Amino acid sequence: MRLLPALTAVAVLGTIPLVPSQLQGQQLDPARYASLRFRHLGPEGNRASAVTGEPGNPMVAYIGAASGGVWKTADGGVTWEPTFDDQPAQAIGALAVAPSAPNVVWAGTGETFIIRPPTSPGNGIYKSTDAGKTWHHRGLDASGHIGRIVVHPRNPDVVYACALGHGYGPQEERGVYRTADGGATWARVLFVDPNTGCADLSMDATDPDVLVAGMWQLEIKPWNLNSGGPGSGVFLTRDGGTTWTDVTPSPRPKPWPAARRGRCSSRSTSRRAKPTSSTGATRWSCSPA
Repeated sequence: MRLLPALTAVAVLGTIPLVPSQLQGQQLDPARYASLRFRHLGPEGNRASAVTGEPGNPMVAYIGAASGGVWKTADGGVTWEPTFDDQPAQAIGALAVAPSAPNVVWAGTGETFIIRPPTSPGNGIYKSTDAGKTWHHRGLDASGHIGRIVVHPRNPDVVYACALGHGYGPQEERGVYRTADGGATWARVLFVDPNTGCADLSMDATDPDVLVAGMWQLEIKPWNLNSGGPGSGVFLTRDGGTTWTDVTPSPRPKPWPAARRGRCSSRSTSRRAKPTSSTGATRWSCSPA
């Protein structure tokens, strides 16, 4: 078993006092953490393109490398073990652990930090049911680059994956995919056009039927990277992905997005909801960078 550092720099901040969930809105005194410093934990070598952890267990974390597979630590970063070396695709774009079944881990292949033509593509999505010891291919072969995987908080068989596509030209396999049977079958639930793929995806922390997707019009040429266009935008679903609404700001910023990929996130808030949310419980934030 190899336990040597061999991937990319991962920095963590030392122990920070935990705040109970009901007190998340409190402001901490900066003096309490002013002396803390980031420290390198490893693994060294390649770019870290995805990071996730096991809910409830701060000692377990997984790192996906841009072209170095998946690495796992079970001791808080003291040692790292490669768990994906026997798979044909080594470029990782997304990782996710099922909140209700932490032994279930998903890996989406294909580096998504697309800033130049020679970017490592993938061959779909992989699933582990034994906390990363073994992996099995679960489809989406033509997805090219998978930028995000989201697992339902209570049902580990319900999973969403956003496929950016290979990016070298029009492609029908781009968009948001959903499985309800643990990856045995997939349905594309959001598709804009062949020139636009999914760059990011986020689920409402209080309602798993509410998700927001950042879509990115992208075409890579050997001499140029065409980023953004009329296909790019923000889409919202309130029924678990069955239907979607375009909630992109109007008029659209030009170009949209302006940077390499859009990012979407959500947080629970009962008082500050943007007009794009009619639930009154979530504030969505999507940006080009």
